[in-house]
Amino acid sequence: MKYAIEELIYSNQNIMKQTPTTLPKTDTNIAVVIHVFYPDIFKEIQLLLADIQVPFDLFITIPEHTSEETIKNLFESTPNIHIYMTENRGRDVLPFLQIMQLIGTQHYTHICKLHTKKTDGSDLGNIWRKLLYFDLIGSNDIVEKTIKAFEVDPNVGMVTGKNAILDVESYMYENRPTLAQLKSQLNISWDDNFNFAAGTMFWIKGALLEDLLALLKNDQLDFEVEAGQTDNTLAHAIERLFGLLCHKEGLQIVGSPSSYNTLDEHTLEGLASLVLRQEYVDIEDFNQQLTQQNTYIQKQTKNIQQLETYTKELESLAESMRLKNRIKKLIPTTLFTQGTKLFNLLKTVKNNPQLLKKVFYYLKRGEISYLISKLKEKSRTNLSHSQELAVVEPSNFFFPLEKSHYTLGEMTIDIIIPVYNGFEFLEPLFDSVEKNTSSAYRLIVINDCSPDEKVKPYLLKRLGSHPSAIFIDHQENQGFLKSVNEAYTHVNNHFILLNTDTEVPPFWMERLMYPIVHMENVASTTPFTNAGEIASFPNFVADNDIFEQMSVTKLDKVFQEVNPKTFYAQVPTGVGFCMGVNYHLTKDIGMFAEDTFGKGYGEENDWCQRAIKEGYTNLIVPNLFVYHKHGGSFSAEEKQKLLKENSLKLQARHPNYGRDVTQYIEQNPHKTLRELLVLLASDKKVGTYLIFDHALGGGANIYTDKRIEDYLGEEKNVLLVQYDFYSAAYTLRHRYKHYDFAYKVPTFEALCTLLDKLHLNELFLNNLVSYPNIFETLSYLKELSSSNETRLVIPIHDFYAISPSYNLLDTTGTYNLHACMEQRKMLQNNQEWRNFYSDIVNMPKWHSLWEALLQNAQQVLCFSHSSEALLLQAYPNLTSNIDVIPHTVDGIEPITLQKDPQKTSITVGVLGGINYIKGANIVKEMVDIIDAENLDINIVVIGEITEPIKNKHFKVTGRYKRENLSNLIQEHQIDIFLIPTIIPETFSYTTQEVIMMDLPLVVFNLGAPAERVSKYYKGYVVEEISVHAVLKTLSITSI
Repeated sequence: MKYAIEELIYSNQNIMKQTPTTLPKTDTNIAVVIHVFYPDIFKEIQLLLADIQVPFDLFITIPEHTSEETIKNLFESTPNIHIYMTENRGRDVLPFLQIMQLIGTQHYTHICKLHTKKTDGSDLGNIWRKLLYFDLIGSNDIVEKTIKAFEVDPNVGMVTGKNAILDVESYMYENRPTLAQLKSQLNISWDDNFNFAAGTMFWIKGALLEDLLALLKNDQLDFEVEAGQTDNTLAHAIERLFGLLCHKEGLQIVGSPSSYNTLDEHTLEGLASLVLRQEYVDIEDFNQQLTQQNTYIQKQTKNIQQLETYTKELESLAESMRLKNRIKKLIPTTLFTQGTKLFNLLKTVKNNPQLLKKVFYYLKRGEISYLISKLKEKSRTNLSHSQELAVVEPSNFFFPLEKSHYTLGEMTIDIIIPVYNGFEFLEPLFDSVEKNTSSAYRLIVINDCSPDEKVKPYLLKRLGSHPSAIFIDHQENQGFLKSVNEAYTHVNNHFILLNTDTEVPPFWMERLMYPIVHMENVASTTPFTNAGEIASFPNFVADNDIFEQMSVTKLDKVFQEVNPKTFYAQVPTGVGFCMGVNYHLTKDIGMFAEDTFGKGYGEENDWCQRAIKEGYTNLIVPNLFVYHKHGGSFSAEEKQKLLKENSLKLQARHPNYGRDVTQYIEQNPHKTLRELLVLLASDKKVGTYLIFDHALGGGANIYTDKRIEDYLGEEKNVLLVQYDFYSAAYTLRHRYKHYDFAYKVPTFEALCTLLDKLHLNELFLNNLVSYPNIFETLSYLKELSSSNETRLVIPIHDFYAISPSYNLLDTTGTYNLHACMEQRKMLQNNQEWRNFYSDIVNMPKWHSLWEALLQNAQQVLCFSHSSEALLLQAYPNLTSNIDVIPHTVDGIEPITLQKDPQKTSITVGVLGGINYIKGANIVKEMVDIIDAENLDINIVVIGEITEPIKNKHFKVTGRYKRENLSNLIQEHQIDIFLIPTIIPETFSYTTQEVIMMDLPLVVFNLGAPAERVSKYYKGYVVEEISVHAVLKTLSITSI
């Protein structure tokens, strides 16, 4: 057998592996085969299987890395289980086929295939998985009805989830070549007119698998090693092949007989959240829903009738939807069962009412598949990403240092400095202490018999200027621990342990000792440092060089601004390089246990643990940074020996210590603070390049990504600010060298507070579409860019600087520059929801603020002369700072098409993602006229389109990769391309791509496409924006 598989046997608490044996036949003809890659998800399946009374045999496959503990749990928690270990390749498909090859299809006539699916870890993926499990094994009744479906209707070949049946033509993606090879191996003629079960979970007739199993037996299936692939593997091709095997025999794939009325509340609530938080319901309809829900809480009986009415309305809307059962059954059921929980959810969604309008547009049109694709996309990116980000409220993170607050009064602090060699560290240490210690202190210095003869004289020289200092000179080396304990006998104040390989910043001692002096029961304090384990910066639990080789004084100025009340963190231990110690506590518990820890390592950990047992805490001081060069007093070999010995002693004395340290590291309470400090420290070092952009996707975001990569190549410090319309949050991404951090701020005021801390080299306003409070935003950005040191650059990706209708469409959905410059209210038309500014617009104020910002810019960047001309129509005085620099398009070569000599029709290609502004209505009307007049013309959209067009003259390929573009053009025999955009685009990548492929092209006389095509020898510019004008042009072309 080409791929390894081993049977696991569990006996007397031991797991043994053996070559799979022939299993004795059982009384059931039903097999359930499950690939368990994620054991935590298998628990979901176990709970469902426990309620199945229909007899079945259970076969589990697991990958090689599965732990022994997990395997034991599987055996012990699931009776009568057969477990096999397989190679980690072929996802869940290869293990399934291996099991079927072992158990055969003669005895098991009905097979249920499942796996522990984690679809990108998103909320949508979790709900999708749970619905599939429910559809297939959700109850004994569902299983009984599924088996009966096979027995009653001989045309049923597979049963899968209600909403998991997809047509292969629309969802082929990159799997065509591999599927073609499988078809050839199985002698199946090519046919794209079949469905398959998305997710590869289904019930299937065993006999359908025989030909495929023969390929496996003959080693004709080459499965790739698992590497996180999301498409274009043999497993993905076989996912579709299962459907083809069914289709080949004239059998059908049918949806589950399940009823969602019995779904668990958690799944319903999750599904409702996913749909409602992104559905585009008109605000009046949405408010009506809120009223209905409030009535439900107060008067449940009356509300049932209201909800039934709502159900009928949704059924009407969903009549043309392919997945209408989800709308008809799931949402009403959710509304019936959620009560207060859903009411609270709806109130939350109402905070972003504009967002709800967009899906309503698609729901009314029945475009459920497009809606679901966008739902999945936004759930993966905007929503799930935003939910993962830490929230930064700058006022909680930062607060100006008030020195008067940290006074130590008349108190004198003792500073214990044990010395063993390290002559090169002594001068910077003493210089920093003398220069930067502003409260009363006394030095207690121990020379622990340093072999370097320069050390003792230097110490005596430096201490000569400290009359109160105590100098201890050892004739024999005692080690760090005994040296400190001896020094302690001279202490009569709170004190500090300070290594020789450190440098301290101004006002350090007051900040370090404040918690001990002014707070209750604080045993020790440790500052941030570059090399201090749990106190390390920038990398946690690491020995770092000092950040960007900054001076300790300059770097500490960043830390001074940290709000300590928010970030004092209790830790299992202080770190002895620079540790404040509570003198009063030492009188109760003593100092270091020298009899236990010898020369050192582990002694301060032990002391801090003893302090905790007395009810004290050890704190990280977040608003102080001390430089630790980590020179060390021990050789590497001696250090490792002491660490090994003393860690065992420490664990014996404090069994909880290792767990507490691990828990602290896992919690990492200063993670976001460290990330922000990296931003501020980088800014202090090199300044910041600040970019503002939206988070709506598309070309503007791609342009930003490229700009950031260019900045990073020049080692610039970059902060990207985006307003994420879908999660109603300002997200920030900081990039500098290898640092890459992201977080979000809750309000614009919070954003401004953070940005005001930065020293801006450049402000790059890539795009402000969708930003709320736009007037406030524009005013702040003008102020932010007013410094002579800040270069302001504004690229013109659209015409938001001219009008809130940034595509320059009027209320009829038609391009109209004059109307868009004059209108006082955003268009609210039925063509498509596409604007983000819903307030009454003060257009004079709009133009005034934008003109001031544009005049303030060092560069206004246009990507076409047509864009420049439109901008100058709005702002005639804006001439000196405009540069026209078109985008570059690489990697496109001319195409020589091999024409089919039998072909007589014209095939028009439409390239890209086609929505309303990209000409979706033009395409739809064009197909209608072609069909009505029986014209010999076909249209192929290479990409996607929002219009639900079903016609023999029309095809849509779905998303494509650029490297496959020429093959798609050849496959569909494209004669001429049409760019049907109805707005003046600032630049058109698709136009440029077609020109570079040297193919005929038709465009309307608008914007950048017309500008480029007017100079193209195979181009046709249509003056009138109409379908008839396009058809007339096609009739006179020489293609």
